[in-house]
Amino acid sequence: MGLRSLFTSANHQELQLGVALFKDSMHFVLCRQQQLVSVQTCTVDGVKQWATVLQQQIAKMNASGAAVHLVVSDDVTKSLQVEPPAVAPADRAQALPFLVKELVSQPPQNIVVDGVETAKGDRLQCYVVQKAQILALAEACDAADAELISVQAEEMIWAQVMPQTPSQMLLCSHGDGNPLLLAFQQQHPCLQRELRGFHAPFAQDDLQLDGLALELQRSLDYLSSQLRKTPLNQVFVCCDSDDDQILANAITERLNIKAQPLPVADAQLTVSGQYLAYAVAQAAAAGQPFSHNLYPAYLKPKKIRLTLPRTFALSGAVFAVLLGYGLWSQWQLQQIEDQTDQLTQSLAQSKQLVAQKKAQLDSLQPNLGLLESLALKQQRVENLQQLMVLVASHDIHLNAGYAGVMMDLAKAARNDIALSHIRVFGKHVELQGQTTSVSAVPNWVQSFESFQALSGRDFGHFDLSRDEQGRLNFSLLAQPKQAQAEVRR
Repeated sequence: MGLRSLFTSANHQELQLGVALFKDSMHFVLCRQQQLVSVQTCTVDGVKQWATVLQQQIAKMNASGAAVHLVVSDDVTKSLQVEPPAVAPADRAQALPFLVKELVSQPPQNIVVDGVETAKGDRLQCYVVQKAQILALAEACDAADAELISVQAEEMIWAQVMPQTPSQMLLCSHGDGNPLLLAFQQQHPCLQRELRGFHAPFAQDDLQLDGLALELQRSLDYLSSQLRKTPLNQVFVCCDSDDDQILANAITERLNIKAQPLPVADAQLTVSGQYLAYAVAQAAAAGQPFSHNLYPAYLKPKKIRLTLPRTFALSGAVFAVLLGYGLWSQWQLQQIEDQTDQLTQSLAQSKQLVAQKKAQLDSLQPNLGLLESLALKQQRVENLQQLMVLVASHDIHLNAGYAGVMMDLAKAARNDIALSHIRVFGKHVELQGQTTSVSAVPNWVQSFESFQALSGRDFGHFDLSRDEQGRLNFSLLAQPKQAQAEVRR
């Protein structure tokens, strides 16, 4: 067995290989984490070729290291019902061969038996296979660097393939074999019948269809008395030799029950054996527990994980890793030492350059006299700049005095305007008085543009009111237009 299968637990294997075993064919379905990878079908000449073909197909499908799950057809396993043995569940697999020894022709040491409870729970549905066949298949898996995990009976895998309903019935056939009728209640077996005397394909012969419908009706009548709480109302069809839809329609026409083809999980699956192989691989990938296992733990070989050859191989691998790590560490150390030498040289050069620059800086001492003279000149420049700002901001109206304003107001006198107060302060002129009409004041202000002392002023404030005697009083406040523009900026 290869290293991968030796040191990897079956529960953690990514590859799951499902194999359905029939007397004339073997069906292989490989899944990786519930994703279908490949599907293969091989013809065989009897069960003796199972082990050889299994080993070859594992290598052909690149399934090395896979967990293998087998489904054995019902024509190879022997099915029978017994009373449950009074032993612990862990010991049941070893006790069942002795419990059924009177019912089979093989001695207990040559058979493998496991089973599940029936729908009523009072009996055990047992499946019997030859131990030599199971061991040969396990050895084939081991030789192909894979691991056999479980061996399932066909009947119980069909229970997983079918839609999950309280009661189920399935009509199936493999190749040209006899049809098989199965019934389940809550995935527990209720009925298994091989319908003899029929020849595939079944849907092309009305006599065969009538006979098939009669057998189905008999089984339904029997089950209706057994499954009163969950009666059957649907039959699924999966027959390799027929068109399942045509066969289902023919059964529906002849029986008072609905028949339909078994749903297919993937279009790559074309025959019943592939359905079974896919179902067991998917269940294993999903971690679903199986109801039984015809490859019990006591048959599995005890694995010696650490043998002398493996010890030598592991020691060699560890030595190679340590040697490689040592060489890599030595190379890293040499690289660090080279970098340290380069940095040391660079540091020495930097210190020498700093000393040179410091000596040059010390030789360049400033002249205190020149610094004081430069400070005085800078102060004079600042004073001159401030004086220029003051001169530029001086208003020419302040130099004109008040005589020009008074004279121009006298020249601009009007009969409908009477001034009572004239106030001149700085750049501003305030005029108050009386007028005979509202429009007289604006006209009067507009005439100021003809007089030098009054022009260039903007009377931005104008107030007009009427006193108790009904006279119109006005008030004007003016400032130079340049000053107003500066205020707006």
